[in-house]
Amino acid sequence: MNNYVLHGYGESVASNVVRLALSEKQISFDYNLVYLESKGDHLKDNYKKLNPKTLIPTLVVNNKPIPESIDTVSYTHLTLPTILLV
Repeated sequence: MNNYVLHGYGESVASNVVRLALSEKQISFDYNLVYLESKGDHLKDNYKKLNPKTLIPTLVVNNKPIPESIDTVSYTHLTLPTILLV
C-alpha cells in the first residue's frame, strides 16, 4: 500500500489541482499545510529537502518527493487506476 503526503497551501491553485487529481482517483492522503506568508515554511530547511525550488505543492509517495505539480498530476494519471463512476 502506498503512502501519500501532500504538502500544500490552501489558497494555492497548484495545490488544489493536485488535491483534485488525487480525489478523482479516490486516493486517500495526508495533508501537510505549508504556511507561506505568515511563517515562510516553504523556505525552511526541512521543506527545502523535499523541494529545493521551495515551490508549493510537493507530493511525497512512499518517502519519494514529486516536487512539481504538473509531474504530480502526470504521476496520478499514468500510475494510478481510473475509477469508473456508474
